[in-house]
Formats: sequence, structure tokens, C-alpha cells
Amino acid sequence: LPSAGRARTTGLAAAGVTRLVAVGIGGALETAPGVLAHDGEGMPEEGRVFSRNHMAQLAVLRASELDWIYVAPPLVFLDEGPGTGSYRLGDHRAIPGADVFAYADLARALVDEATAPTRSREVVAVA
Repeated sequence: LPSAGRARTTGLAAAGVTRLVAVGIGGALETAPGVLAHDGEGMPEEGRVFSRNHMAQLAVLRASELDWIYVAPPLVFLDEGPGTGSYRLGDHRAIPGADVFAYADLARALVDEATAPTRSREVVAVA
């Protein structure tokens, strides 16, 4: 994933693209000060490895000149239903009570950040 991230940031820069809205992973969110969700109790090892690999792209984004945002949904299975039509943005911490979240609402958050940015160069929880 870091290699793909480098190819993406290099290609976007070469194409003159300055903004990247990336879909993150809930394991990248803090559940306690200094504790990422993928390091918490109850996370199966395969989930921990996947999350860490996915999150390794953050170093690539941080080293780039892009105006990026890494939007991380809750650490739940996303619902395939129609969604609620709304969402909440947080910061780098998991949003409490985010037990259900729909792909449709994640898509809305991504489109909104792509068309009317509110954040820059940060990990942002969405729920």
C-alpha cells in the first residue's frame, strides 16, 4: 500500500491535481489517548495487520505536497442500505457511539470534502 500511495501522489502531482480525498480505515483512529483502534483489545491479528498496512499510506501523504484528507469511517462493518443522508466529522479520534454507518453516508462525506473542503492534511473520523 505505501508503494501504491507513492505512485498515486506522484501521479496526481504530475497531473496538476492538488487535492486528494482518501478513504481511510477505522483502525487508524484513536480510541484512547495515544492508542489506535487497531492496537486495542479484541482486534484480531489479521485485522491489525491489514489496518497497519492501510495506515502506512499516511506517511506517504504527509510527505507529499498534496492538500489531502484521510477520511476514516468507524471500525464497524458498513451498512449497504440507503443511509441516513447525514454524517458527523470528528478529528483523529473514534467518534463514540458510531455502531452503524452506511456506505451511502461515507460517500456523501467524501463528495462533500472533495467539492467543499473543510479539512486539510489530517486524519478525520466520520460517523
